[in-house]
Amino acid sequence: ISRLDLSLSYTPDSELDEDERLHARARWDYHRLWAEASWNRSDFYDLFGPTKIGRKGYTASLGYRWPLIYDLPRRLDLTTEVSLRGGLDTLPDFQNVESSFDRLWLGKASLVYQNLRRSQGAVDDEAGHLWGLHSRLYEAAGEVYASLYGQLDVGFPLPIDHSSLWWRSALGASTGDRQASLSQQYFGGFGNNYVDRLDAKQYREVESLPGFEIDEVAGRSFAKSMLEWNLPPLRFRQLGSPGFYARYLRPALFTTVLVTDPDDGRFRRTFYNLGAQVDFAITFLERRSLTLSLGYAVGFEEGGEDSDEFMISLKIL
Repeated sequence: ISRLDLSLSYTPDSELDEDERLHARARWDYHRLWAEASWNRSDFYDLFGPTKIGRKGYTASLGYRWPLIYDLPRRLDLTTEVSLRGGLDTLPDFQNVESSFDRLWLGKASLVYQNLRRSQGAVDDEAGHLWGLHSRLYEAAGEVYASLYGQLDVGFPLPIDHSSLWWRSALGASTGDRQASLSQQYFGGFGNNYVDRLDAKQYREVESLPGFEIDEVAGRSFAKSMLEWNLPPLRFRQLGSPGFYARYLRPALFTTVLVTDPDDGRFRRTFYNLGAQVDFAITFLERRSLTLSLGYAVGFEEGGEDSDEFMISLKIL
């Protein structure tokens, strides 16, 4: 129940300042408690962008997770974290948004409940619900900025075997000066890297918006609704060799409506998208799993220009 991770790396890039080339990170986990300190935090998967986790500057954080209910498939988790960030050039959670503050305190809390079910032979959740409450509290230069949003995902099985329909919604708002970057919520992109370790279905995240650039869409408050249809998987009886073969193909279609600043007609904007993603489940070396994902989405803004996005990602391990 106790674990210590240490990493040290160096970037030999002449375009970076000398104090930005060294990267160091230490993380200690003890049961449900964790503590972390980093300098110019880096991440291996940042090499395969476009989503970046690494940040310039230093970080010191402390967190704890309470499993309030653990009776699978039901579970309720409360996660809290407080951190000090310094030497910033972009916001901690939004890679393409410049920070006007050199140092800030950040507190996070999330309460998430899920009761998700699938039938025998399924490749994804087919029914159930998930809800969550998420908050952020920033303190920078003597000013406090708070944000709160809730999410609700509800799924229904369809008469077609292993096919389901999901409604995923979110609603949130922030406080503080509208012109301040910390008082905004940002959306955009599938969220997958070309080589990744996270869930292949990143388009389900609240801050994802395929068809638009990462962090392209911003609002002080927002309402978001997505309809997702998971089609039946296509299983392969014999595709590949015993050491490297494809097991199935999982297709999904989705469409989203996002309204930013719905409470203020002066700043209100409405965005739409329509997209699809196909995931190939691959097994290699008889036991290891890979997921190759291909996605495409078209984004529309009411009264604005259209845009699109193509995504390819290989989830390893």
